[in-house]
Amino acid sequence: MFAYRMRYRGGKMLNNSDAVSEAQQNLIIKHTDSRTFLKHYLPRYVDTDMQSVMNGRESNVSLIRAITRISRWIDTRRPRHLTTEQRASIREHLEYVEAVRRLDEQVDVCIYDPSEQMQSRRNKLAREKLNTSGRLERVLRQKIREGFDRKQANIDIKRQLFGAAINDEEAKDALRTDKAEWQRRNAAVVAISQYCCHLEGGLLRRRRKRSAPTDEPDEEQTTIEGKTTKTTSVSPERSQEELLLEKAGKYIRKAKKPRRCFQCYGDTQLPIYRRTQKYSEYKSTLRHFREKHLKDRKCHMCSEDVLHEMHLRRHAEDVHRLVTNRNYYSKEESGSDIDTD
Repeated sequence: MFAYRMRYRGGKMLNNSDAVSEAQQNLIIKHTDSRTFLKHYLPRYVDTDMQSVMNGRESNVSLIRAITRISRWIDTRRPRHLTTEQRASIREHLEYVEAVRRLDEQVDVCIYDPSEQMQSRRNKLAREKLNTSGRLERVLRQKIREGFDRKQANIDIKRQLFGAAINDEEAKDALRTDKAEWQRRNAAVVAISQYCCHLEGGLLRRRRKRSAPTDEPDEEQTTIEGKTTKTTSVSPERSQEELLLEKAGKYIRKAKKPRRCFQCYGDTQLPIYRRTQKYSEYKSTLRHFREKHLKDRKCHMCSEDVLHEMHLRRHAEDVHRLVTNRNYYSKEESGSDIDTD
């Protein structure tokens, strides 16, 4: 095995192998020590997953190998092929013109002397013409690439210094007219819509803003029988809280479509403002009852135990007029849900 075969990728694979020790590596490559390998054989770029090493995670070898391969560093803007004008310029080169002239002369000679020797000479000149064309194309392509590397490097450095490293020439061309800009935006929307499986609906209806609940009674609760009373003035016989609870209880028992929750009213552990809370609509009471009380197994207002959810729904409909089983918006339940005290 020759030592030069272990350069670059082969030497790195040999060095990373757990089955080969340092002494065996020096023996295979015929080195006295590992300094020669470090100086001439080990690649200069580092492909170690440093983030995983520092975080104590297992290294993602396949990802790092894909990131550090040479194809990741290829500049796609670098010219790979010659244009039609560049190929036409080769046809005017002196070497190519001379090769074509000699081939044409030999073709004329073969017309009068079609011997095997003349035919062989003509084939040789034809190969020289093709070789000259290919050599001139390679030289021109290499010259164009070197010029691109020098020019593009200066352009990229200037863009980085001025904070405009992104190539926005195509975007500027698209923004010159309003029509072109709208066409570009429409094309972008169509391209993004290909990833969507469902059509999006309109905006959701916003709920009306409600003030945050507090322990203080609101204006409605401080108004009793059309008369506004101060919260500090308490009757010696009946307190303000008792009057509010009595009023809420009468409303729950008599209203056809109550806007107060009987479960909250009967729960003595809740504060007064929660027990006497009045919703803006009957359907708001239904929504609150479905979300908060369907798992209850006792009617707090009637002190009656229920066995399951359907029993609670039936009790709420028959006794407290909260119809949770039927659709509120059905024809038989249609009509105004505004109920006054």
